[in-house]
Amino acid sequence: MNEWEKWRKNPDQVKLYQFMWKDNIPFHTVMFPCSLLGTDEEWTLLHHITTTVFGDDAKDTEIPVSVWRYYLMSSRPETSDFIFTWKEFITRHNTELLANLENFVNCVMKFVTAKYDSTILSCDSESEQTLIKNINNLLTNILKH
Repeated sequence: MNEWEKWRKNPDQVKLYQFMWKDNIPFHTVMFPCSLLGTDEEWTLLHHITTTVFGDDAKDTEIPVSVWRYYLMSSRPETSDFIFTWKEFITRHNTELLANLENFVNCVMKFVTAKYDSTILSCDSESEQTLIKNINNLLTNILKH
């Protein structure tokens, strides 16, 4: 089996996700799959398609990919075109993403205060130290952006 066939002719082990511009949807969801089915061969067919794509320079903003991912997936239109605006992006980021994170942190702090007299035991294991370091890095990035 050729290398490409391990992916394109392996429907039992591969799920095909495609990300593309909206103009390609008719071809990739109807015409091309019909052509594959017409061959009577066992092809990996499309499992899921998403078309929330705009601009090649989002990465140049240095905004973490998770923030973009949240915004784009939560803003995806189902019946019309999507129009990106910085005002909407900032509003959704601050009122949804950060607000939910803040609420989560607040709930954890209240829980620790109520149940553990505001005391968190020292973290001695390497995995706990790594977790704390990762959380602090994420919080630093959030505050930076």
